[in-house]
Amino acid sequence: DGIWNAIPDPNYIQPEWVWNTIMACVRLNDKQPINILLRGESGLGKTSLAIEIAARLRRPIAVVNCGGFQEPADIYGRISLVRDDQGGVVTKFSKSLLWRAIETPGCVMVLDEINRSESPKAVNPLLDLTDHRRRTFVDELQTWMRVADGVMFIATMNEGSLYSGIDMIDSALEGRFFSITLPKMPNDELASLVVRKTGIGSKRALEILRIMPKDSNTRTVLKVALLIAAGAGMGEALRVGMDGSPEKEMERVLQEAQVLAGSVLSTKYVSWDKLGVEA
Repeated sequence: DGIWNAIPDPNYIQPEWVWNTIMACVRLNDKQPINILLRGESGLGKTSLAIEIAARLRRPIAVVNCGGFQEPADIYGRISLVRDDQGGVVTKFSKSLLWRAIETPGCVMVLDEINRSESPKAVNPLLDLTDHRRRTFVDELQTWMRVADGVMFIATMNEGSLYSGIDMIDSALEGRFFSITLPKMPNDELASLVVRKTGIGSKRALEILRIMPKDSNTRTVLKVALLIAAGAGMGEALRVGMDGSPEKEMERVLQEAQVLAGSVLSTKYVSWDKLGVEA
């Protein structure tokens, strides 16, 4: 039903100060309802952090992508036409995942990409749900939407000119959250993570980081490493992992892959049969 129990990831890491801040927020939430906003560039593990928090606390979790909110009614649910037992047509209201999740005591409710809704006004009901009232009145249904005890809202957002389809978060809504900006992982920590996550050697992990652009995020680096672990050459993995990068940057990366790793990207056209690979 969209509400699940996450499994801890022993390889997931964040700076110690991030964990300490999160745990302080958790302890505070046991006394009074609070909300957390995880911000930063794409690929830093914001959503994964929210899932890891729920897993470590052994609490149920639900993840809702706010990009699907076109109007406030989407937060509540949807009304559809169904046939009754007599064959007639009646209206039926189905609660949204968000509504069902916040009715679940102790649930970690992840509002993924909170600044990507179709319109900033679409998330207006969250103003009431995330403040001290923890409820909002649904006029169309003449009923209250209430937040159960122990529920914690964790929102994520990408920021910057690189991301399309996002808006500035309303300052009134932002003020209801404890904001944590996740930092970019240092190369030595990232190399260690790549080794644990993909199984490739540390030498190869460091080669990837030396070749890739300095601003590459964790997700992109892991994509390249996973392809290499699955048998792709360095050049092939970089070509796919960095697809969409400027052509000059791609040429530089492929040249460095050839020099440092002896990997040449083959551009020869062949059939599947020529590869000698069994399906």
